This record gives sequence, C-alpha cells and structure tokens, in this order.
Amino acid sequence: MSYSSLAVHCTSLCCDIMQDANFPSLTHDEINRFYDDIYGLVRERTGLWSDKYANEHEFICSVTLGIIKAQHICKNSTEARDPSWLLAAMQSRIHSTCKRISKTAKRST
Repeated sequence: MSYSSLAVHCTSLCCDIMQDANFPSLTHDEINRFYDDIYGLVRERTGLWSDKYANEHEFICSVTLGIIKAQHICKNSTEARDPSWLLAAMQSRIHSTCKRISKTAKRST
C-alpha cells in the first residue's frame, strides 16, 4: 500500500503522544483536549485555508478526529500501538475523508 506524506505525519504525531511519559496516565478527556493542538499541526502540515474554505476545515477536522480516535484506541489496547496499524489507519481516514468531501462537493454543484 502507498501512504501519503500526511498519513506519515499523522502517524508520527500519534507515536510522539504515546511515547510521552505521561501517556499511560492520561484520561480520555485529556486526550480529547489535544484537539486544538493537533488541529493546528495538521493545518500547518497541509497548508490548507480552513478559515476560508469549509471543505478544507472539514478535512482537517476529520483527520484530527482520526488522530484523537487512534489515541483512544491505543490508550485502551497496547496491541494497537503498532506503527504499521497506525499508518494504515491514518491513510484510511484520509482516503475516506477525501471521498466523502468529494461526493458532498459534487452534490452541491
């Protein structure tokens, strides 16, 4: 499978969070509070104009939520902390988000 540079970036973010010494003691609410920081990192990486274009905001939100969801899964299951699984999960989230936004854009034109 071919992976996008964004999927690699998102996987790296996930691994950075999990490798922090505080990760085992984080609550799920604390993981949810990472949203704004992760959103900013994804926005910066993609170079999208989420403040001007709704589709770009929707894309960044979806990818950010995918990273947050992966953190919750990894918090609950140490087996899920495999970088290969994370990479495939991030690529899948990016791909499905692009397809969904593309279909929505086609319907509105």
